Amino acid sequence: VLHPTPPAQRRAERAQREARQRMDRDDDVIVGQRVFGCEMIQQMAILLKLPQVGAATAQVMFHRFYAKRSLKKFDVRHVSMGALFLATKVEECPRRVRDVLNVYNHLEQKRVGSVPVPLNVYSHRYEKFKEKLIRAERELLKELGFILYCEHPHKFILNYVQLLTTNNEVRNKLAQHAWNFINDSQRTNVCIKFAPEVICCAAVWMASRVLQIKLPSSSEQPWWEIFGAKKTDMDAVCATVTALYSRPKAHYVQLEADPPPPAPAPAPAPVESTSRQAQLTSAAPSVAAAPAACASCASTCAAPSSAAPSSSEASATGGAAGVDSSAVAASPSSTPILDAGGGKAGDSEAADAPADAEAGVPPEEQSGGKPSMLRRESEASRNGARSDRDRDDDSERRRFRDDDERERDRDREKRRRRDDDEEDERERRRRREDERERRDARDGGRERDRDVRDRDVRDRDVRDREPRERERGDRERDYGRFRGERRERDDDRRERERDRDRERERGDRSDRDRRDRERDDRDRDRRDRSRDRGGGSERREREAPREEPRDGV
Repeated sequence: VLHPTPPAQRRAERAQREARQRMDRDDDVIVGQRVFGCEMIQQMAILLKLPQVGAATAQVMFHRFYAKRSLKKFDVRHVSMGALFLATKVEECPRRVRDVLNVYNHLEQKRVGSVPVPLNVYSHRYEKFKEKLIRAERELLKELGFILYCEHPHKFILNYVQLLTTNNEVRNKLAQHAWNFINDSQRTNVCIKFAPEVICCAAVWMASRVLQIKLPSSSEQPWWEIFGAKKTDMDAVCATVTALYSRPKAHYVQLEADPPPPAPAPAPAPVESTSRQAQLTSAAPSVAAAPAACASCASTCAAPSSAAPSSSEASATGGAAGVDSSAVAASPSSTPILDAGGGKAGDSEAADAPADAEAGVPPEEQSGGKPSMLRRESEASRNGARSDRDRDDDSERRRFRDDDERERDRDREKRRRRDDDEEDERERRRRREDERERRDARDGGRERDRDVRDRDVRDRDVRDREPRERERGDRERDYGRFRGERRERDDDRRERERDRDRERERGDRSDRDRRDRERDDRDRDRRDRSRDRGGGSERREREAPREEPRDGV
C-alpha cells in the first residue's frame, strides 16, 4: 500500500525546489553580470589601446572585489570602469580620466542604441561619471586593502609550449590558441580560484585538443604535474571555460538592492479556552491598544458571530502569520464584549474613535482586524527600508559633502601656501636686488679707488721711466760704440788672416807648380832614354797584329 505524502511535506519540498530554482536563476544572473563587466573592461582596454596585461589586471581586480561585495549594491559598470582606471596606474600605462570617461560614455551610448556623441567635460554628465569613477576606485582600494599585485598565466605560455613541442609552427599555433583560452578564462572567476600555472596548463591542454596536437605523456608523471598542476583543477578550469561558450551574450541587468529584514514580531500571549472570562481578560488589553472603529461605521463593521474565529484558531493563525492572537481575538462581532472594567467594547471604541480621527488614522486602518495589522506591518517595513535608504543616501551625501569640504580646505591651504611662497620669493628677490645694489655701490667705490691707485702708479712709472730711459740710452750708445770699435778690430783681424791665407795659398800653389814642372821634366827624360834604348822593339810591337779578345774574356 502506497502511503500518500503528507501535505506539509509536499509544501516543504515544493518550497525547497523553488528556492533551488531561484538560487540557480540568481547564480545565472550573477555570472552574466560578471561576464558583462569583464567584456566591458576588454572593450575599454581596446579603445584605450592598453596592453593585455592592463586588461587582465583590471579583470582580476574586478573578480576579487565582487568575491566580497554584492552586485546589487555596486553597479557593475562603474566597478569595471574603476578597475580599469586603477589597473592603468598599477601596470604603468596611465590614461587620463577624460579618456576613460569618454570611452565609457561611448560604450554606454552604443549599449542603449543611441548615436555616440563625445562627452563634454564641462557638462553635468561628465561630473557625475567622474564622481562614480572616483568612488569606484576608492571602494576597490578599500576592499582590496591596497594589495594590487596580480600574477597572470600569460607569462607561462611560451615556456610551457617550448618545453612541450619542438616544431616552431606547431609551437606558435599552440601558444596562440592557449593565449585565447586564457583571455576567455579572465571573464570567469577561475583567476581567483586557481593558481596561474593551473590555468596555463588547462589552456595548453584545451588548445592541444582543438588543434589535435599530441603532447608528451608518461605513465609515471604527466606533463602537467611537472608544472605543479593537478588534473582535477585543470578539469574544473576547462569545465568553467567551456560553459562560458554555451552561454548567451551577456547583457546589463539593473539589480535592485535587497530590502532590510522586517522587525521580529512580538511573542504571542498565551490563550486558554477553559473559560470565557480568561478570553475576555486576555483580550481586554489588546482591545484598549488596538485602533477602534469610528462611531459612524460601528454598526456596519459588525460581522456575524459565525465569522469570528475561535480562540484556538485565532492563536494558530496569529502565530503562523506573526500577528498577536489577542489582536485577532479583539475583532468586532455582533455580541458586545465586556472589557476589564465591566463596560462594553463598543463603548471604548466609540470613546477612542475621535482620538483616532483627530490623529489622522485612515478608516481602513481603524479596525483591529488581521488585514489592517498585516498592511500596517508591510507599510512599516517599506517605510523602514525607505528610511534606511534615505539614511544611507544622507550619509553618502554627507560623506561626499565632507569630502568636498576637505578638498576645498586643501585647495585653500594650497593656495595660501602658494601665495606665501610667492611672497617669500618676492621678498628674497627684493633682498637680492638690494644686496646687489649695495655690492655694486661698494664695488664702485672700490673700483674708483683702484683707478686712482692705478693712475698714481702710472704717473710714478712715467716719472721714473724718463731717467731710466736716458740711462739706458747712454748705456746703449756706449755699448754700441764699444761694439762698433770691437767689430772693426775683428774685421781687421779677419782681413789680415785672409791675406795671410791667400799668401800661403799662393806660395803653396807656386810650390805645387814647380813640383809639377819637375815631375814633367823627369817623365820626359825617362821617355827619351827609353826610346833611345828600345826603339826597334816598340816599332815591332806597333806593327804586330793585335789578338781579338774571346767571348767572355
